[in-house]
Parts: sequence; structure tokens; C-alpha cells
Amino acid sequence: MAGLAGVQARVAALAKAQPEAALALSANNADALVAAVDQQIMRGKSDIDLTAMAVSASRALRAAPLNPGALRQLGLAKAGKGDQAGGRALVMLGNRVSQRDFLAHVWMIEDRVAENDIPGALDHYDLALSISELADGALFPVLSGALSEPEVRAAFAPYLHKLRPWMPRFLTYVVNSGSGSVEIADALVVRGGGGLPATPSYAGLDAQLLKKLIANGNYDTAYRYAASLPAGAQAMREIGFTEAATNLRLGPVVWELADSADLRVRPSSGDKLDVTVRSNADGVAATRILFLKPGSYRFSHAVAPLPDTDPVSLTWVLRCLPAGQDETIWKQDYASTLSEKQFAVVVKIPDRCRAQQLGVVIRGGDTQNEAGVVLGPLAMVAAPVR
Repeated sequence: MAGLAGVQARVAALAKAQPEAALALSANNADALVAAVDQQIMRGKSDIDLTAMAVSASRALRAAPLNPGALRQLGLAKAGKGDQAGGRALVMLGNRVSQRDFLAHVWMIEDRVAENDIPGALDHYDLALSISELADGALFPVLSGALSEPEVRAAFAPYLHKLRPWMPRFLTYVVNSGSGSVEIADALVVRGGGGLPATPSYAGLDAQLLKKLIANGNYDTAYRYAASLPAGAQAMREIGFTEAATNLRLGPVVWELADSADLRVRPSSGDKLDVTVRSNADGVAATRILFLKPGSYRFSHAVAPLPDTDPVSLTWVLRCLPAGQDETIWKQDYASTLSEKQFAVVVKIPDRCRAQQLGVVIRGGDTQNEAGVVLGPLAMVAAPVR
């Protein structure tokens, strides 16, 4: 009996990974029979013999009457020969036995789409993607592309807040590929805003989505999405280094601060930034995206020495987006001094400038000591028309 148990364990281990080897040990092993045909399906073989598949599935069902894979294969054979309803019934029966049959859900997706049942198709996307991360490569490109259709987007939107295990992976795919980012943002705004769930698995995705929208030139969508996030509208109104305007969740539409060995930036009281930079080092200390309407604005800012550091030189730059246009609206060099100084300048946003990037570059001196500066407070207000 112990030897028999060992053979059975060996067959079970081989059945799905090496079905041919398992069948050599047990010709009627249901899992191996199903796996042998599934390997052909997964390889994309287009000339599978439907009769042979039905015979194999029937053998598997005799060995294991409720094997979900065998029920699904028998259903695929029926549907392939024109009996769609009969095939669907068998696939659904297998799905009631186990919802972990990936290929059953793939078939049901196609079946539901053919019947124009978009919610039903998305239910099977959800189940298929919840089974294994191996499904991501096959299903994510199709799903992200389908979001361009309004009816798909409307049916998909509720899943964004259902905390499905595959959703953070899908959103990461969307951000990295760029396909579907506008549609995801629009769907979240239409559902009342608030952004993505505030859970660890979604951490940083709001900011990444905003960054992708900006990079792709989708400024209007980025603005609407940012405004729908908690404190988003306030943060975009506040040009200074306020708590709202340094909220990391808002990504590029608020201040992004440098944090490296050469250049470190820390918020300080009074809506200011403490900046330290190594000697002979330089970099962008702070940058953000603005959505100023065309017109004239008065930009005011303060510069003060940071105790126990050497002076720095700095450059404020305001550019028009998109980046390819690379039009500098205003640029000015400054040097930190031994006392706080206030500066103000009037800048003009041209008509064709849909968004702007404001940033400050800091440079350390040629000394042995660390250099530093206190930036802010600062403001940008509409300048009176004269």
C-alpha cells in the first residue's frame, strides 16, 4: 500500500506539470488528460481536434465525474461544433465546481462579449486575474485597450474601489504602458473623486498616474483628477510650500523635493524649505506643475541664509509645457545673502501654454563646507491689468 501511495503521489505531482509522463504511469488520470490538452490550448494551437478533445475530456470525466477542466474542455468541443448553448452550460457547470479554472474564465469572457454582456465579461476578467499573476500578461493589454469604450469604462469603474488583489498590478501596468491612464482617471472622477483606495497596496499609484498623465500631455485630465483627490484643489491653489502643496500623494502637481546625498530639502515652519547642498554639487531642489490660465502674475519669494552653512547660488525657472516645446517663460539667478531678502517679478503666461513647470536649481560653492539656504515663503497671484 505504501508503494501504491507513492506512485499515486508521483502521478499527482506530474499530472499538470508533465502530463505525458503522468499518463505513462496512469493512462486515465483525469488531471493529466486535461493538462495534456490544455498545453495545446495555451500554446495557441489553432488546429486542435475537437473530437479528440471531447473523447479525452470524457475519459477524464469517467475517472473524475466533476473535474472542472474536463467539463470545460467538453464544453469547448461542443461550442466549437456549433452548440454554443450546450458548450456554455458545460463550462458554467465546471465553473460552479471550481472558479479557479483560468481557461474557463477566458472562454466565458469571449462568450459574454459576444452576447454584449460587458458586466458579465468583467466578472470573468476579475476571477481570471484573481487566480494567478500569470494571467496579467495575456489579459492586461486587452483590458486596458477596452477601457476606451465608454460602456466598458462605466462597468469597470466599480472595481477600482473593490480592493481586488490584481488591481494594483493592473494600475501599475497602465502607468508603465500609458495605455488606459486617461480612462482610469476619468472613471475615478466620474465615480465622485477621492482617488484610489488609501491602502498600502495602492500607495503611490495616485501620484504615478498623475505623473503619467502629465508626461503624456493629458493636462486637462491631470487637473481634473488632481482636483478630485483629497486636498487636491487646495494644493493646486496654494503655490507656496504649504502642507497641502507638499503632499506626496499628489505627485507632480505639488512640490516634489530633492532628497539625495548631494542635495537635501526639508519643509520647515512658515511654509519654507531648508535646503542643504554639498560643495560643488547642484540639482533641482523643488519642482512642481502649475495650471495657470493665460495672463500676468506676480511671483514673490524670499531667500534667507541657513544657519551653520555657506551661501548658495540658485536659479528659479518657469517653463511652458509640453516639455517638447521647452519654452522658458522666465528665468532668474539669485544668490543667498547674510540676511533674508524678498524678491518679486511679474511673469506672463502665454495663450498657448496649457500647463507650466516651476522649479528652483541650487548650486553649492567651491568650499569645503556644506552650503544651504532657506526658501520661502512664496506666492503667485494675478497681476493687475494696467
